[in-house]
Amino acid sequence: MVFIGFSSVVMAFENPLRDPNSMEVQVLQILGTVFTVIFLLEVVVKVVALGAFCNYGDGRKAYLRSFENVLDFVIVIVSVLDSIQTRFLENSGGGVIAVMRIFRVVRMLRPLRLISRSKNLKVVVKTILAAIPELRNLLVFSSLFFLIFGLLAVGNLKGSYHSCKDNTLEDYSFTRTPEITPMCIGETAISGSSETLKTMTQQASGVCPTGWETWQRSSRDTPICEVHCEASSHASCQTSPWGYQVMRCTDCSVAHCPDEDQSRRESCESRCSRHEYFCKAGGTECLEQCVAACLCETSCYGLIEDAALCTEQGGKWVNLNQNFDNLLVGTIALFEISTTEGWVDVMLAAVDSRGPYLQPKRDANEFIGSMLFVAFMLIGSFFVLNLCVGVIIDNYNKQKKESDIHFVLVTDVQAAWMTQMKAIYLRRTFFSQVNVDRLGPSRQHRFRIITSSAFENLIMACIVIQLCLLLLVWQPRDPGGSFETFLNSCNVFFIVVFHIECFVKLSALYCNYFREYWNVFDFICVITSDIVSILEASIAGDATVNLSSLVNALRIFRIARLFRVVRVLKGLNKLLLAFALSVPKLFNVGLVMLLLLYLYSVLGVSLFAKVAYTGVGLYGPQANFRTFFQAFSMLIRSMTGEGWNFIMHDLSLSKWYYESILETTCGEMNLETLDFATLDFNKDGFVDHPTECGTGFSFLYFISYTVLVSFIFLNLFIAVIFEGFEESRGSEPMEVITKCLENWERYDPFNTMYIPLSKALDFIDETVEELMNAKQPQKGQCLPEPRWDSRSTIDMNASDAMWSMYNLQYVRTLGLRVRSDGQVRLVQAFKAVMRRLVISGGPYSIYLPQHERRQRVKEIELLETMMLNATEDIEPDMTEILALEARQEKQIQQALGPSASPARVLTSTSKTSGGYAHDELEEFDMLQKVAAAKIQRRSKESFQRRRDRAGGSAIGHHGPITRAAG
Repeated sequence: MVFIGFSSVVMAFENPLRDPNSMEVQVLQILGTVFTVIFLLEVVVKVVALGAFCNYGDGRKAYLRSFENVLDFVIVIVSVLDSIQTRFLENSGGGVIAVMRIFRVVRMLRPLRLISRSKNLKVVVKTILAAIPELRNLLVFSSLFFLIFGLLAVGNLKGSYHSCKDNTLEDYSFTRTPEITPMCIGETAISGSSETLKTMTQQASGVCPTGWETWQRSSRDTPICEVHCEASSHASCQTSPWGYQVMRCTDCSVAHCPDEDQSRRESCESRCSRHEYFCKAGGTECLEQCVAACLCETSCYGLIEDAALCTEQGGKWVNLNQNFDNLLVGTIALFEISTTEGWVDVMLAAVDSRGPYLQPKRDANEFIGSMLFVAFMLIGSFFVLNLCVGVIIDNYNKQKKESDIHFVLVTDVQAAWMTQMKAIYLRRTFFSQVNVDRLGPSRQHRFRIITSSAFENLIMACIVIQLCLLLLVWQPRDPGGSFETFLNSCNVFFIVVFHIECFVKLSALYCNYFREYWNVFDFICVITSDIVSILEASIAGDATVNLSSLVNALRIFRIARLFRVVRVLKGLNKLLLAFALSVPKLFNVGLVMLLLLYLYSVLGVSLFAKVAYTGVGLYGPQANFRTFFQAFSMLIRSMTGEGWNFIMHDLSLSKWYYESILETTCGEMNLETLDFATLDFNKDGFVDHPTECGTGFSFLYFISYTVLVSFIFLNLFIAVIFEGFEESRGSEPMEVITKCLENWERYDPFNTMYIPLSKALDFIDETVEELMNAKQPQKGQCLPEPRWDSRSTIDMNASDAMWSMYNLQYVRTLGLRVRSDGQVRLVQAFKAVMRRLVISGGPYSIYLPQHERRQRVKEIELLETMMLNATEDIEPDMTEILALEARQEKQIQQALGPSASPARVLTSTSKTSGGYAHDELEEFDMLQKVAAAKIQRRSKESFQRRRDRAGGSAIGHHGPITRAAG
């Protein structure tokens, strides 16, 4: 893991624009060789230990039977071959080793090896891989729509996205009268060569230069040829830049295809005689030009109609990046606009289109052009591609359910009770200050002030007023004006108020002040305001110090206080809770996505760092792959869908587009054969102005990046956030605990965290009744199990020492534990409330029937028995709950102080003496106590009845014994 991490970091420093003879490049090559040797040794050891292809009988998988190991093996082999080429065959050309330079990109996949070494990252990848079958079906389903719309677009818009442009790719105006432009054709010498070229230019004042031939096309559909120099060896194509050349097709064919293949002439003549656009009216000259273009179609592209007029008059006939000239290009264009990026421009171009070789005209094809793309966006984008969101979310939920132990070992009721227990044991503190009765009178008074609702409302009002005053600040303003003085005075006033709040809370709570996260947040805001005031005072009279940016950044904490409103507004509190619940789960997803961003950044620098700027597109100084940081920033921008397709097209431009349309130099750069000093003018160790052409790899690069990051991982983020939102909406345990804390304060005003049993039972009954009736349309549901047995003949207000008088079913639903001094701990009382709610059917609901409640009691009692014997290997969630309970008990004891006596749980297996501190108080199960009292009472009743039947005279001295309850 460590070596993979280091080697991945080293890859970020590799840059094809560095001086190949510099010390940095030499060090990187040595480190690359060292890491390659280490990884090669790893492969050798694993192959020897596991075998290459054959599995062992003990269940161990062979090395190459695992996809992760196959990926490692391929990367290591490519790295070895690349190191051999770099160290020993650096100047080799051709052969297998030269071809390996193409596969050097495979080394960039090395960061993916981190995934196979991390359990959490493998879980995220497993979720994505599990979604592949459904995503494959979605891909087939989406491809049908793309194919249908692609065929419709190609059939209606093929060749219709061209327009006339100038050298800066702005619209170029040309005249359509006369319909055919008179031209002059003459021999032109080529610089540095003995060859000549017949060039063509528009007639000036109706007269051609001396020695030049006057010529014009015989009809509008007679082609002239646009020269493409990629496949030509003519001297005019050896100069750079080529420039935009237009020639008579016969001259173009002679110059760029001198070795005419006569076997093709017949097929070209047949093709031209029935051409879809050329020579519809026939004509010998037209057919001659058409055949010449056909015989040299790799270098001579025929143009007619408006396209010919544009180029004859000095314009350039340029195609839009997104077009529908064929099905492949059209499908890519549909994919681009399905991401809602630039789809309006493509639609408007279709609305203005008039057909092949015709200049677009405003709203010439309004109905078909608009309806086609609106229908595609509604069906292909909003519906089909958004199904990807549903597939990812659904699969994420399936993986979550499969990995959830609750659905395997326990029932739904038991799982709900485990959730309730975990919620209460996760609370580290319940009160900011305990044992208030032990504080001095003055400190108690301050504590009552800071915990009062009036004090909280006052602070909230000050926060809101300060925010309103901050909204009144604008630029520019008079720094010495009366209004500015008023704002500064108000700011000082609120700083004083928040300092007083902080000091009062500190004097009341002492170190307990920092146990609550909101208090820590307030303290940071107060300290920050002090730092801002000190900085403002220190730079007020010193013009040489400029800390305005730092001061403005620290002033943000004034606005940050507004987050305290979340504590008051329940709706915002739920959203904040959803965010808090989502952050831990988003960490692993974000880590894998960060790894992909890193991988694509390194890969992008390797592929596109040398590509020249176009000067007219988005790819330029603000968005490029010249360095790792710039590549990483641009990929984050592309992840949001901002102009990613325009950058993709800029990086795919061919040499002809650079040399002829943009008229800039473009070619391969081999830094090992060039004088680096002439390329690095600012002496920073990098090439200042790379001049390589674009590459078709940009389509594969950006489309795969968009699919992986934008469609899959961002949707996985949405799935995790949805889960957090659902958990926050169903956060019943938090609401129950909040209600319990509100009611507890009335029974325990000094926060001792202990109350007598009678008060604890009143607290439990009151809280359960309020929660069950809170959201019912008809209030007043009565508790189904009364505290006292209705068959008891003694006073219903009997002391709680009369254990036999309690309703046994009532006590059984509570599961309450009581200390030997008759006190009940806060946690035990809260657990009794939550347990009774689970048994009754949950808060805000109607009580379940009696038989269902009793069944739930049995299930919970069985779960508690299982937890006593739980092991970490079989029941990890149960052991986690027990560990949380022990941690919480320890923290509560620390908060209560050394004077508090810890409770020792007394069970049937507990020792009755020895092994415990003298001041520990036993905590017994109330159900066992009540059941034992009832058994004892029944025994006494049975004994008395036997004595009555025997007629013993001693009976009168004892008096009647009431019947035992339950």
